[in-house]
This record gives sequence, C-alpha cells and structure tokens, in this order.
Amino acid sequence: QKPLIVIGGSSQDFLAEYMAGGTLILLGLNLDDGRHQANFVATGMHGGAVYIRGSISEEQLGREVGVAEIDKADRAALEGYIGEFAAHFGHDAEEILKADFIKLYPRWLRPYGQLYTY
Repeated sequence: QKPLIVIGGSSQDFLAEYMAGGTLILLGLNLDDGRHQANFVATGMHGGAVYIRGSISEEQLGREVGVAEIDKADRAALEGYIGEFAAHFGHDAEEILKADFIKLYPRWLRPYGQLYTY
C-alpha cells in the first residue's frame, strides 16, 4: 500500500517537509488566480511525489526537489485520484483536470544525511 493525500485547497509553508514516500496532490481549488503562496514546499523531501495544480515559483520550493511536467502515467494516476476526490466532495473532475499540473520529485536520497552522526 502507498500513502495518498489529496488537498482540495492550498497549503501553508513547509508542505511535504521531509516527505519520505507516497503521493500528495495539491489542487488549490480555493485560489482565485491559481497561484500558491506557500514557501519552503517539499524542503528535505527524499521520497514520493507531489503534484501541484496551478502555479508555484521555484523560489517557493525546497532546493532538494526537482520540477517536472507530468507524463502520461502521471496523468492517468491523477485522473483516478481526482475522479475519486471529486465524487466524494461534489466537484467536477474534468474541470479540475483542465488546469496545468507540475510534479515535484526528490533530487537526492536523504539530502541532509551528511549532517547526522550515528
């Protein structure tokens, strides 16, 4: 089993901080302009994937994450997850999926591992 969180609205600073696996989908349905305001998103992330609907600047992201456009496999997964979300909460999945999405992924495994002693 793989953890999954779908957030209908936006978020505050440090979303997905030290994320180690699973999938997080941020839809931003409460944003008028589609622009997320959170800072330090995915700081320390070392596993999993974050999908963001709308826009966010690279300055708002942790430096440990890369940004990619979604591919066909990502799109198929999003369609399923967002379809289920929309059915539960009375939204139109097709309308949600019309917007652009980006994918955040960890660039390194354990980005702060060198700071710890054992």
